[in-house]
Amino acid sequence: MLVVSGSSTKHVPGKLVILYTYFHHKQDARKLYVKILRPPPPTTSIESVPPASIHSTTPASPLVDATTPAPRSSRGDKRDERRKEEEEEEEEEEEEEEEEEEEEEEEEEEEEEEEEEKDEKEEEEEEEEEEEEEEEEEEEEEEEEEEEEEEEEIEKNTNRERLLGLGKLDRLSD
Repeated sequence: MLVVSGSSTKHVPGKLVILYTYFHHKQDARKLYVKILRPPPPTTSIESVPPASIHSTTPASPLVDATTPAPRSSRGDKRDERRKEEEEEEEEEEEEEEEEEEEEEEEEEEEEEEEEEKDEKEEEEEEEEEEEEEEEEEEEEEEEEEEEEEEEEIEKNTNRERLLGLGKLDRLSD
């Protein structure tokens, strides 16, 4: 978005009026200078003065060529220069502030991305740990089942041996 940040005019006697308009772009903080050239303002010359006033017998002020501007005081020039310098300084400060704000926003975004990545890694690690725990529990359950089966088998075998030793197994098998 372009924003007008200031303007100034410069008059070249008898030639043109140059209007400077200063823009700056809010996001890029670039300055754009636009010159608009216009013809000089209408001036009063000696030919346009009625003849009666030229040949008047009453003392008149000396005729001044209207195409030359009245001399400006050096104080006014200095004021204009100071004002321009102040405007330029303000523009530079605004640009610096905007750049700083953009940098801060970028840093905040980077920090947020890093935090998100850390959170994702932590979640992945937790999931892996949970999976490992589940696998360990399943292995333990399988081992317990195998041990129980072995104990049952051993118990059956010991019962058979005992019964064989007593001679009761023959009767049971008949």
